[in-house]
Amino acid sequence: MDKNRILGEAYFLRANAYFILARNWGAVPLIVEPFFSQGENMYVERTSIDRIYAQIESDVLMAEQLLPIARSDLRIRATKAAAQALACDVYLTRGSSLFSKPNDLESAILKADAILGNTNYKLESGAKYADIFRKKNSVESIFEVWYDYKNSATNRLCNFFMPRATNKKPAYGGETVMLPSHSLVNSFEPGDLRASTTYTVLSKEEEKYYDANVVGITYGNKYLGTVTEVGVQRYSDNNIIIYRLPDVMLMKAEALIMTDKINEGVGIVNQIRNRAGLAPKTETSKTGAIDLLLSERKKELAFEGKRWYDLLRTGKVNVFRAEPEFVQGRFMLPVPQAEVDRNPKLLPQNSTY
Repeated sequence: MDKNRILGEAYFLRANAYFILARNWGAVPLIVEPFFSQGENMYVERTSIDRIYAQIESDVLMAEQLLPIARSDLRIRATKAAAQALACDVYLTRGSSLFSKPNDLESAILKADAILGNTNYKLESGAKYADIFRKKNSVESIFEVWYDYKNSATNRLCNFFMPRATNKKPAYGGETVMLPSHSLVNSFEPGDLRASTTYTVLSKEEEKYYDANVVGITYGNKYLGTVTEVGVQRYSDNNIIIYRLPDVMLMKAEALIMTDKINEGVGIVNQIRNRAGLAPKTETSKTGAIDLLLSERKKELAFEGKRWYDLLRTGKVNVFRAEPEFVQGRFMLPVPQAEVDRNPKLLPQNSTY
């Protein structure tokens, strides 16, 4: 086995894990040395967020150095480009924070450029947009989590988005945990090639497949899973895409706009619009360009786990979450009480809880 590749994957996964923790909980315990016995003190205090990000940066750069440029198998193992995409995300996020470093946004651009110069990745055609999610490992995929019902590896994506259809043929399995917002549906322009893949409205004719009370409701349509035969439950085994090329392109566009290279950033946004069959747009102000970018990310990356972090990063959460029940300033998750019971050093609790 290739020792460097294995080490690179380990560094990549640790960087990604701490990035998830930092974005959702802020300061968390930083543990980078192994424990060798149960008698050791495994319950430590939280580490400052700037130190967490320093460790993430160190790990992801080490992963980039150790990982191969490409792999011969599916795009479900970390490569140099996967590390570069994660690094781009990390630099963009930290560069928009109160603990930013002077060159974070420029570093995000450089990591994006490294991927854009890699011929292993290119945009899928607009006509094949659905294939990105339904056929797995597309030409624009950089890193995705693998699932296959034949190997008893499934997830809940279909359950989250698809309608309930108890005892119907050919396949059931939806729980409708999530629905597209009116804001998302209404944001698609006429002729947008992504719209039919992103959402669907069930018609009366489809009542033979789904329960009558779901007809006329709008559902997410990216994750359809696998149906093997009539009467068999739908298997939810779409791969979960962590990074793909349009995400990286739009992250670069954001960094360019934030460093006052507005025309160049908007030009990248228009490349994504062109793939979707849409005419280019122009923006000359930084505020207008960021709004255009966020609108495009909302449509391109819908249901891919990006939107909340986009709004946080650009300071737009309070603009889009104005409903009375939303607690203003609540940008982090609470530390679970079960974890506090095990380790009281996790206190104080995150603010607003």
